[in-house]
Amino acid sequence: MMLEKILPIAEIIPAVDQLELHLYNPQLKLLDYLKSKAIVPQAYSPLGSTNSPLFTDEVATEIAHKYGLQTADVLLGYLLVKDVVVLPKSVTPTRIEANLTGALAAYNKLTASDVAMLDGVAASGKQKRLIMPLWGQAKIRQGVDLGFDNWPVSNPNK
Repeated sequence: MMLEKILPIAEIIPAVDQLELHLYNPQLKLLDYLKSKAIVPQAYSPLGSTNSPLFTDEVATEIAHKYGLQTADVLLGYLLVKDVVVLPKSVTPTRIEANLTGALAAYNKLTASDVAMLDGVAASGKQKRLIMPLWGQAKIRQGVDLGFDNWPVSNPNK
């Protein structure tokens, strides 16, 4: 992991690590590592991208229905429960407000059982990145290990 190489020699320890975190890419091991180093995780694209499959995930929608919330509320609240900073992209003031109030409502309603169910979604075979940088695609095709423990692709060199 790159942080393990940086931290011993860093004069300034990173305060925040921005990474792709969401229901299908929770990176639970990395979250534990960041917490152990007092580095705050910040979720890049916590709701996925346009037409994200996260909004139709059965577990997330079932929990949202149970509490009278939107699926986006549950997706954001789930990350808040994990002490992740979430910054969903929006330029619409009403959407920004809805994301904030919904995420806080979910944060206050999600039980340990709900969180355990959400934790199990990626592990059930849905683990994947929704935002794939072009450099990452090229490196994977070349068989380069990018160091992501939870990266769900076949690497021909492993």
